[in-house]
Amino acid sequence: MKTNFLTFCMAILCSINIFSQRVISINNTFTNDTVLDIFDGVPAFYAFRIQCSVTLPTDTSLVRIILKDTYGNELLVYEDYALIHNEYFSGVNNFGEETFYLPSTIGDSIIIQTNNASVYINRFVYYTTPFSGYLDLQKFHIDSLTNRKADEMNNKIKDRQMLWFAGYTPYNALSYELKKGLFGDKYNMEGWDFYTGGIYTQMSQIDNANKTTSNGTLVEYFDWRRKHNANSSTSPYFDGDPDYFYEWWGDNTGSHEGWIHELGNGWMTGTKNQLHFGGCNKGCYAFAPVAAIEAVANLYFNRHLNYDLSEQEAISCGHDYLNAGDCISLPFHGGSSGSILQYIKQYGISNESCFPWLDSMVYCTDKCDSPLYILKINSYLFSFTTLLMEKRLPLPLRSGA
Repeated sequence: MKTNFLTFCMAILCSINIFSQRVISINNTFTNDTVLDIFDGVPAFYAFRIQCSVTLPTDTSLVRIILKDTYGNELLVYEDYALIHNEYFSGVNNFGEETFYLPSTIGDSIIIQTNNASVYINRFVYYTTPFSGYLDLQKFHIDSLTNRKADEMNNKIKDRQMLWFAGYTPYNALSYELKKGLFGDKYNMEGWDFYTGGIYTQMSQIDNANKTTSNGTLVEYFDWRRKHNANSSTSPYFDGDPDYFYEWWGDNTGSHEGWIHELGNGWMTGTKNQLHFGGCNKGCYAFAPVAAIEAVANLYFNRHLNYDLSEQEAISCGHDYLNAGDCISLPFHGGSSGSILQYIKQYGISNESCFPWLDSMVYCTDKCDSPLYILKINSYLFSFTTLLMEKRLPLPLRSGA
C-alpha cells in the first residue's frame, strides 16, 4: 500500500513538471539585433530558458539574449563572447542566466543582440509552476555560472599568455540591468568585470602571432627589469638612474667586499643597502615587500615614479601594530613579509624621508606626522609575491606600449 501511494505521488509530481513546461519554437538564425514579440497569449511564468547555439568568429564577437517583462525590467537569458566561449556556453539546452528561476513574470519581448556573431535559436521553454525557495536556487545558479566563466577566462588567459587573473568581483555580481547602466547598451567588457589582478589586456588586442603557446605554460622566463627593454638606453622606458652600493658577499675580513655599480633597473627601483653588519641586519623580511611595492607602483601607473618608501616604518610599525617581527632581538631575529604586507594593506606606508632608515628597532611613534605620500595595497598573493596596488584610477592595471 505504501509503495502504491509513493508511486502515485511521484506520478503527480511528474505530471506537474510536464504540464508546467511550455515551449515557444523559433528555429531561426539571427545575425543582427532583433526584437521578438512572442508572448501573445503566454501566461505568467516562473522560469524562462533557451535552447540555442552560437558562432563567434572573432575575439570581439558577442551574443546576448534578454527577456523584457511587462514592467520594462530586462533580465539576461543568455550570453556568449570570445573569452568564455567553450563547449558549455556555445551550445545550450534548457539554459537561463537571470531567468533560470523567477518570481511570477509576464514577458513583453525578447531582445537579441549580436556583434560579428550568429545565433541559432531552437526554442524557448517557460514554466508556469513556481519553484519553492527560488531566490536561494537562483543565487546558487548564478554563482555557479560566474565560476564557470571565470574558469574559462583563466584558461584563455593562460593560453594567450596574458598576465592577469579572472575571478569573482563586485562588478560581475551586478545584474544585467546595472551593468548596462554602468557600461552601456550592448557592452562587451572582454573580462574587465572579472579582473582581480595582474596587467589587464583585452584578448582582442593581442598580436595574433602570440595567441597560443605550444606547451601551454604562461612564460618560461620573466623579469620586470627587462620588460619593454626598460633596462636598455634605447627604450623610452629606460631608467638610467645609477645605483652605487657597498656589497659584502663572503666573510667579514674585507677580502670579499666592494662597490657595485648597477645602471638601468628597468621598472625596479634602486637597490637599498640593508647594512649586513648593522644593528638591524635581519630586516630582509621588510626590505623585500617594500621594494616590490615600489616596483608595482611604477608598473601600475606605467611611469617611473620611483617612490622611495620607508623600510624603517615597515619594521617599526609592523612590529608595534601587528607583531610582524624584529630585525635585532631573539626570538624573532627576523620577521614575516606577509605581516608587513598586511600592515601596508591596513595602514599604508610613507615616504622614506618621513621615517628614514635608522638601523634600529625604534618605536613607530618616531615617524613624522605629515608624510609626503602614503601608498596602500588592496590585496596581495604572498605565495606568488604578487602585489595589487590600491586602485586610484577607474581602470585596472594595463600593459604598456
